[in-house]
Amino acid sequence: MSVLFLILCIMYVSRRVSICRKLDRATVKSSGEQKAAGATIQQLQNEIAALKQQHARDLQEAIKLHEEERIRHDQDMEQARGLSGTKLRSDDYHAQHPTDCQRYFGFPTWTELKGYVGASWPGADQSQTSIGFATRTHFEQILISKMFLKTALDQADLARIWDTSTSSISKILLKWCPRWGRCSRQHIRLQHLPLKFLQESQPEGFAERYHTLPATEVDGKDLRTENTRLDNLGKRLQNCSKYSMASLRWIAWTIPGTGLTTLETDLFAARISECELVRIHSKWLIIFPPGTSRLVDRGFAFCTEYYPHLNLAFVPAFMRGREQMFPVEIVNARRMSQDRYTCEAVFSRTTHHKLLKGILKYEHIRYATDAAHCGHFAAQLMQPMMPPSKWGEFISESCDDPKYPKPLNLKTVVKVRKGTEVCDDGHDSCSSSGSSSSGSSSSSLNVSDDE
Repeated sequence: MSVLFLILCIMYVSRRVSICRKLDRATVKSSGEQKAAGATIQQLQNEIAALKQQHARDLQEAIKLHEEERIRHDQDMEQARGLSGTKLRSDDYHAQHPTDCQRYFGFPTWTELKGYVGASWPGADQSQTSIGFATRTHFEQILISKMFLKTALDQADLARIWDTSTSSISKILLKWCPRWGRCSRQHIRLQHLPLKFLQESQPEGFAERYHTLPATEVDGKDLRTENTRLDNLGKRLQNCSKYSMASLRWIAWTIPGTGLTTLETDLFAARISECELVRIHSKWLIIFPPGTSRLVDRGFAFCTEYYPHLNLAFVPAFMRGREQMFPVEIVNARRMSQDRYTCEAVFSRTTHHKLLKGILKYEHIRYATDAAHCGHFAAQLMQPMMPPSKWGEFISESCDDPKYPKPLNLKTVVKVRKGTEVCDDGHDSCSSSGSSSSGSSSSSLNVSDDE
């Protein structure tokens, strides 16, 4: 009997120990799950706090940009106070104020502006004056639209300056801004790029450094816009991961060193990638001669297949999952970035057209593409950022392509080779070397500031 009782006691104790062990394991597992859940909640709280901080920074930046835009608008209106359409179209006024043409219209001189308008729209009588309050002459309408693209003044301010109604200003902008865009486009979308021109316009050391001839630098720009609550689809299409707000995007191909624009796209919603923009415009890229190369950043690193001549790409090194780069990669990337700065400066020059600066108003989106074309064309009229290897010579190449933009019949002064005559009419006969003008690319290099 005592043996039986002892056996029962042993069984009870062993059973009790087994149950306690199971309870202990369940307790440990439950505490581990609670800790994991607590860590997940803490992680989510940290992410929410980081998002709030980022939103606060974006809001502060937006407020700062709006304040800068307001200050800039006040400064523009202070400068424009006392202006009138009669003054802005007067030869005497621009003779006394030679910088106002660049400030309000984006052309270096008043003579160049009148020459370009006369060549592009021969029917616009520049001597005719307007009659009445609502009617403006063709020449005045051309000036009003270009002034809007350059200064981004409100339509009410333009109406006050040009002594007309706001509705008339709106009709003028809808009619003439696209025309300015089309005329500017022929100077920044070339259909032929001579190899000799690329060789002579390269800065010193480029061909030796890259062991090939860099024909272009590719870069893109995002233009921030106001959000719209009316079109949810459009809002999503304009969402830009770079700025976390609605934006428009375009890319441009420029010549290394000089910064001359050879190709430039329209503005697209920023949801599209830069590589996809290159694919869409792949037919344009046949202008780059075979055997030449291009300087790009990582956004355009994998676009070689879209170039008909498979132009080689030089891309600065980036991490791609590595912890550290090699010293030679750092040196080469720094040097390549220094050589590519001109394409960044081209976009900086385009923002002299203030419609492309800061945050674009929603009602001005319809004019953004025309402003971008005019901004790149205005950059063509500026001096090269890096002097070409043969700077001081008349760089040109005759082109028989009838679709290639013809040079304007303006009186210009160009620098020619020593021993040749000075050309003052832009034609072939004035140079004993037999060279001829090749459109906006070559003329932009050689046109002197003093016309």
